[in-house]
Amino acid sequence: MFMVVFIIAYSCKKDKDETINYPTSGQFGFNIIDKTRTEYPTGYSSLCVHLPEGTSMKVRISGINWFYSVSQDWSSWKKSDWNSIDNSRDFTSLKSGGLDFQVRLESGNTVITVFENNAIEATWTKTIIVQ
Repeated sequence: MFMVVFIIAYSCKKDKDETINYPTSGQFGFNIIDKTRTEYPTGYSSLCVHLPEGTSMKVRISGINWFYSVSQDWSSWKKSDWNSIDNSRDFTSLKSGGLDFQVRLESGNTVITVFENNAIEATWTKTIIVQ
């Protein structure tokens, strides 16, 4: 009996897809958290992710060559105060599903650090080059 219950419970867990999806682009342009892309044009881009139910993330954007509009919809992301030591700001997800946010990039390098599912240490990091 125990073996049957264990197999059913394990099977149900495996069927649930909890993989965080980073699309190549979003509503505002190329996705700055697309894991495969490192070069971006100047102009508008997206910070876009699909978070399955029960997952979360924080994205740290570091550098002095990026901006965002304060008048956009803030229902998906919570922004931290500006960190003047490393010129960064954190954006933490507030819900699951499709989240998208407009970012403007200018020439230079920007470091993207992603923390998935409340991780203390970075899950992954990349440097993007804006030309």
